[in-house]
Amino acid sequence: MTSDILPFRAKNNFLANSPVNPQIQEVETSPHSGNIAIRSPKELALCSMQEARELVPYHDAVRWNILPLAVVRCGNRQVLTVAGRATHICEIEKAIRFLTGCDVNFITSGDVELSEATFLAYRSDVSSVEEITSALKVQAAAKSSVDEQDNNLAQSLIQADDTRSPSIPILVARMLEHAISREASDLAIEPLVDGVCRCTLRINGILKRIAIEGYSSDIHEQVVKRTRVLGGLSSVGQVQEPLDGVFSIPLPSSQREIRFHIFPTVAGAKLHFRLPQMNDVPPISELGLSAKTRNFLESVLERDRGAILLSGPTGSGKSTSAYSMLNYLQKQSRSIVSLEDPVERDIMGISQTDLSRLSTITYANGIRHILRQDPDALFIGEIRDTPSAKAALEAAASGHFLITSIHSSRAIDALERLARLSEDRQLVAEVMQLVICQQLVPSLCKKCRVIDLRASDIMRAPVYQAVGCAACDHSGYSGRTLIEESLYLTSELRERFIAGGIGESMISGRRFFQGLDESVREALCTGSVDVRQVKRIIVLPT
Repeated sequence: MTSDILPFRAKNNFLANSPVNPQIQEVETSPHSGNIAIRSPKELALCSMQEARELVPYHDAVRWNILPLAVVRCGNRQVLTVAGRATHICEIEKAIRFLTGCDVNFITSGDVELSEATFLAYRSDVSSVEEITSALKVQAAAKSSVDEQDNNLAQSLIQADDTRSPSIPILVARMLEHAISREASDLAIEPLVDGVCRCTLRINGILKRIAIEGYSSDIHEQVVKRTRVLGGLSSVGQVQEPLDGVFSIPLPSSQREIRFHIFPTVAGAKLHFRLPQMNDVPPISELGLSAKTRNFLESVLERDRGAILLSGPTGSGKSTSAYSMLNYLQKQSRSIVSLEDPVERDIMGISQTDLSRLSTITYANGIRHILRQDPDALFIGEIRDTPSAKAALEAAASGHFLITSIHSSRAIDALERLARLSEDRQLVAEVMQLVICQQLVPSLCKKCRVIDLRASDIMRAPVYQAVGCAACDHSGYSGRTLIEESLYLTSELRERFIAGGIGESMISGRRFFQGLDESVREALCTGSVDVRQVKRIIVLPT
C-alpha cells in the first residue's frame, strides 16, 4: 500500500502537541520516496503510538526489524503504518497483515537505527513491567525457587515478551530494559515497612519515582535473589551485609555491564542498579567544555609527560571525560594502560584492567606493575589513599603521561587533597599540568523551553526556563550539560602552591583559570540550563 498517511500528526503525538512550533516538515512522509527524515532512534521512538505497538508484539517487531507507528481507519479498513527497511518490505508485509488484520503502510527509516528505536518505544512504557508483576501476583509459579530459573539474562531478554509464562528472570530483565530505555543512570528499589516498595529512576540527574502496580515486597525478595544469582553471589538466606556484583546485559547496540549494590534495611534489602549508557564516548569537542578549558586540555594532551587531574562528585561525568581524553591520546599512536575499579566502558586499543575483579591487585601495586609494560600514558581511575597517590605521581614524574581523578568540588581543593594524600606538595606541583572540576546539570528541553523574563533581566541576556512536553517526558529537561572549573598550572602558580597554597584571589579572572561562575553564565546565556538547576552549585546575583 502506498498511501501517504501522516501518523505524526495524530492526536497525542508529541510533535502534534508540542507547545512550541515543531519542525513538522522534518519528519513528514515524502509523497515520492516514503522516507522519514528523523535524526535519531529516540525521535523515531517518540513517533510510535501505543495503539500501534499493541498490534505487534515486541519479539515480532524485533524479528522483522520494524517499528509500528500509527493505526488509522480508512473507511471500513484499518491501516497500520510501520517504519522498516526498504530491502525487506515485500517479505514481511504479508506476515504483518496476517498478524494484525490491517493493511500495511510502509515508511523507510533511512539511517536511523531501527532496533534501538524499537527498544526505546516498547520498553519506555512502564506497562511493559506491570503486565509481568500483575501476572506474577496471581501465579503460584512466582513463588518457585529463583535458583532453578535459567541464569542466562540474555535468554531472559529474548523471552521477555512471553507474558503467558511470566517469571522473576523476565521481570528483572523487563525492569532493567525499562530503566535503560528511559535513559536513567540509576534504578533503585527500596522496600518500605508497610509492605510496598518504592522504585526510583535517576534521569538527567533528577530522581523520579515510578509506580509499578503489583510490585510487592514478596516479589521484591525474589528479585533480590535473582540479582544475586546473576552476579554470581549466593542467593541463600537474607541479606545480612552489603553486597556488590556485576552482570552483562545485551542491548540493541552492544553488550553492556550492569553493576548492582544490595544493602540491608529494617524492611528488607534495598537494591540499586548502576545502569550503562547507550551512547558512545563523545570526542573532546562534544564534551561541553568551555572554549578556554578545551584549549587548556588540548594543549596539555599534546605533551609527552605531565598529569591531568579530574575532580567532581560521583556521577559528574569524570569517567566519560577521561575516556574521551584517552581516545584523543590513542590517535597519537601512544601505548595506553588503565587501572579502573570498575571498567565502565571498553575502549578499543587500550589495555584496561578491572581491579574489582582482582583480589590481589590494588591501585598502588598495580601502577608499579604496569610501568614494566612500557606505557606512554596511564589512566588511574581514582586516587583514594596515600599509597595510590604516591605511586601515581611518581609514575608521572618518571616520564609517563597521567590522567586520574579525585573527589572534590573545586579545582583548588582537588590540588590540596592530592597534596595531603601524597604527602608531597613539591611532587604535585612538579607533575600536575591541569585540574578540571566538573558537574553535570540537567539540560533544558529545546522543544518546550520558554524565556525566563526575570532571569533574563538580571543576566542582561536571554535566559530560559523549563516547561515540559512529551519529548522530555514532561520533565522540562533532556540530557545533561557539563559545567566545569579548570585551572592551568603556570610556573607562578606552582611556586605559590609549594609555598603554601593558591588562594581564590590569585586566580579569579586570570587567563589560566576558567571559573565555575563563568561556565554557569555561558550555559545560562546559551539556553542550555535554567536558574533553578544552577542554583544548586553556585550563588546567583539577585
